Amino acid sequence: MFGKEGRRVIAVVDDLDRLDHETVKRVLFMVRRSISASNITYVLVYDTERLISRSGDEATREYLEKFINAKISLYVDLEALGGFLRDGWKLSLPSGQSQQSARVFGLQSILSELANILEGGSGGHYIGMVGNIRKIKRLINAMLLMGMESVELNQTDFSRRDLIHLIILSLNHPGVFREIYRNEAENRSGIFSINSTYKGGSRIYENHPDFASYLEGLEYDAKYLVTQLFDHASISASGLGSWPTAEHLRGLACFNLSGQRNLSAYLRLIVRLIVPDPMETVAVYEALLSEMRNRKSVIGALSSSNMWEDYASQVKLWSLFAASSLTFGEAQRLEAIDLIIELLPHYSSDVNVIPSPRSSVVYSLATSVNSAFGEISAADARSTQGIARMRDLVLGHQGRPGLLKRLGNEGRGPLGIHDMMLFRLLCCPDRGNQLASLHTALASERKRGLVSTRRVDVAIDAARLVSQVAFAVFKEIYIENARNFLTESACPINLDDGSDGVAYAHGVANFVVYQLTNKILPTGSGVGCGYFDESGEGDTGEISVAMNNYLFDSCFSPLDKENMIAFADFCLSNFSRDYFDDGGRALLRSRWSRDWIQLASANSGGYIISPLRAQAWS
Repeated sequence: MFGKEGRRVIAVVDDLDRLDHETVKRVLFMVRRSISASNITYVLVYDTERLISRSGDEATREYLEKFINAKISLYVDLEALGGFLRDGWKLSLPSGQSQQSARVFGLQSILSELANILEGGSGGHYIGMVGNIRKIKRLINAMLLMGMESVELNQTDFSRRDLIHLIILSLNHPGVFREIYRNEAENRSGIFSINSTYKGGSRIYENHPDFASYLEGLEYDAKYLVTQLFDHASISASGLGSWPTAEHLRGLACFNLSGQRNLSAYLRLIVRLIVPDPMETVAVYEALLSEMRNRKSVIGALSSSNMWEDYASQVKLWSLFAASSLTFGEAQRLEAIDLIIELLPHYSSDVNVIPSPRSSVVYSLATSVNSAFGEISAADARSTQGIARMRDLVLGHQGRPGLLKRLGNEGRGPLGIHDMMLFRLLCCPDRGNQLASLHTALASERKRGLVSTRRVDVAIDAARLVSQVAFAVFKEIYIENARNFLTESACPINLDDGSDGVAYAHGVANFVVYQLTNKILPTGSGVGCGYFDESGEGDTGEISVAMNNYLFDSCFSPLDKENMIAFADFCLSNFSRDYFDDGGRALLRSRWSRDWIQLASANSGGYIISPLRAQAWS
């Protein structure tokens, strides 16, 4: 009929390689028998290698040639697929759906990453999974069903490369994806997580012992994806510089151990569309830090952001700022230091969290101060001005209060004194806390060149002035005015019987008292503030003696019932402390407590509370 009408027929048999071997032979015989019809042309579309593997006979290649008159091999143009992923796919959207819609923008960053992968050196490995338009459209539809277009990836720490790998894996190899979910979802850590251990003083990253054997049982495409996601050797080899960086640790799916549940977050996103809280991801903070640099104003950027009154998030912000403070200008660094001190009272001092958010910010403050005037080196003559300015910043100059006095300001109460004493402790070089510039500036000129060492006399020298200034602040507010620091550290609570009572902030009061009475030489934990004299370089422990007298004459005076309770509470709060050695302790029975109270002797290295004086008290 077609011959009489002068028409030609083109019959296309697609995906011939998907049929079983016997059906393929029948199709080929049918084509052979009708080939005599000159107006019919058959186009057979198949993957030769797949047909051969299904038949199990290499002779299948020659067998096919008996039926094929002209053979044209097709090659995947990965650059063309990359172009489609970046723009072309938008043109295939249903009519009436805007190419500028939120759904389009939401998927674009993921698809652009896939385009980069296909156009890169490893693009050939992905041909079997996303190597044609049909498979890419299937991938896009799957992501739309997952709701991926609603995820703002720039507000997460996810690696787009790992995300696209996991999505492709869930789509093409659901059995493998289910195995990953079974091992790693929720609070589980299995064979896919990269483990870390210390060996020879260095942290070593390695795969689970069973990971390699699991890989051997996978087919090529699945094995490649799993390797790219979780194989330590493959991932580290593809990274630039040292591996892993902080960015890798917080973003790569291969890290899924306790406290670092990256893979669990990916799985929750893909399976349940649970997006991490932006305030828990570093990306949001990095964006704000970038805004601070661009605007050249720390307070300007922060006050216009949604973190301005989110004090919990600011704790993390200051930590990241401190870590990158040298990327800011000097004016911005000083502005940030002033702002941290101003905002410090707003941060939680919850003693059940160690360190508390407020104490964490003090650490960030010390790190920021260390970078305030760039890198300071005693061997560099150019550091002279920086050293002078650093000392003025911390200690004060010409009537202008330094950081110590600003932290311990009377209006900030006991918590302010705690902040000041913690900052003083961080100024001790023997702690090894990488604040070399700060330690160099605080040391006297004759010892400054040795400040990087752990020698006792150098550590003492660098901590002397900050200790004397800190005690002077405490003395002016509490000792000279006979104010009881311990009772002022108390906070109201509701007792079990429904009545009101007070609880002493042991974490605050004990730390301050210990630091001011402690006469221990530097051994890696910081030299005690009580080791020093109130002025000069005699170092006979005047501060410790003055503090000891203050405790018994003011804080523990039996003339006031509240003082008696403070004494008993203070002693009991230290009953199980291990600050002291087992020698030279005095046991006494306090008339204000039904419990036995254990006190340290003067030679114990802890609180310098005299046993004789304590016995007289009882």
